Amino acid sequence: MAEILTNLGLREVRYQENFREEWQLGDLAFDFDTWPDLPTFLEIEGLDEQSVRQAAADLGLDYAEARFDSVDVIYKSEAGRDILAEPTLLFADTAQEQPLQASAPGQ
Repeated sequence: MAEILTNLGLREVRYQENFREEWQLGDLAFDFDTWPDLPTFLEIEGLDEQSVRQAAADLGLDYAEARFDSVDVIYKSEAGRDILAEPTLLFADTAQEQPLQASAPGQ
């Protein structure tokens, strides 16, 4: 794929690794995102703000503590890093553990 994009005149700016586990309930999406050097966080997406607020409440989360930033802004505030200036962002370069795998009840 990289060769095709390069042949089209594109240049790679950066490479970033992350893990995402996606869950769904009706029209709601629950994404657990894990990035190097950050704790795993939950992203909730729904049809409107009220459905997201209700989903957060159902999980016992305080909506007032929610963050609405892009991951690069979160890196700046939580880790003091400007990941947009880094050519690579890799789990191998950190001490972060790999994300936990979900399992079905009884496993």
